[in-house]
Amino acid sequence: MRRLCYGVVLPWAALTVVIYAMALVGGFVETWGRDYTPTFRHYVKAFGVEWGPRGFLFTGAAWDSFWTTVKLSAIAAPLTAGLGILAAYLLTRQRFAGQSVFEFGTMLSFAIPAR
Repeated sequence: MRRLCYGVVLPWAALTVVIYAMALVGGFVETWGRDYTPTFRHYVKAFGVEWGPRGFLFTGAAWDSFWTTVKLSAIAAPLTAGLGILAAYLLTRQRFAGQSVFEFGTMLSFAIPAR
């Protein structure tokens, strides 16, 4: 059984590492698959910052996504922490009908990926 598990998990882990490595390397070359000249051009374009009359200007194309992600995570972190503490309190300190179903539902979030 151990060999079967390793036989499934290790190739999957290797594939995951290769995919992330390709994405990382792809950000630092001109054109993936054609021109592997090292460059920072993509990051300069995405995260461009300029100094203007009113201070720093975030001129890059990726800043909107970055700030949206920061705002959403700032909203979601305290809400999910509070819900997690409430669920943990209910599951460890209280007995109620449907407790096993509720616990299964809370654990399901660890098994199902976000995307």
